[in-house]
Amino acid sequence: MLWDTLERVNKLRKQAIKDADFLESAKNHESAVIEQVNHICNEYYRDKKERRRKAFANAYQNAHFELDPTGEKH
Repeated sequence: MLWDTLERVNKLRKQAIKDADFLESAKNHESAVIEQVNHICNEYYRDKKERRRKAFANAYQNAHFELDPTGEKH
């Protein structure tokens, strides 16, 4: 029973590889998946970069750099 299923799937796979419409559809699907993955990755890194900027800005939000408490100049 398992061998019959494997043989049937292999036969259908070989038929699909010979079909030009199937190959075109597969290439279109591949490019769509790659485009979607790239879009998601770009969004993730853009959000990550924005969070990092906000965190850096917030770290020094209450600091006052214009006055030197010791009165010394560098």
